[in-house]
Amino acid sequence: MTFAADVSKRARQLIFVVREYAPSYTPTCLVEDERCHTIRSALTCLCVELLPFNDPLAIVRTNAAPGFAALVDDKLLRHHRITIEIGRVKNTNKNPSAENAIRELEDELIAT
Repeated sequence: MTFAADVSKRARQLIFVVREYAPSYTPTCLVEDERCHTIRSALTCLCVELLPFNDPLAIVRTNAAPGFAALVDDKLLRHHRITIEIGRVKNTNKNPSAENAIRELEDELIAT
């Protein structure tokens, strides 16, 4: 399974967004900061329930933010069958699926 993840900053809140590529299912949660241990917790909570028991590693594509970069070879995430893949640094559109998910989330928040 492949996911995209990013953090949205809105109204002094940090919203962690994960989007599954195939069905575009998008779970979210509020996080306190963008540090690696907080992101690890959020990823574990949001992704583990979506992974089948017999599936290989889930790939989570992210931008090169320090909190994500610190988790590239994280043993705890690997224990939960999750691995981080950082987008290409020179590509201006590093994580289009996550950026679209954040844009859709913000549109829904404005509409409500």
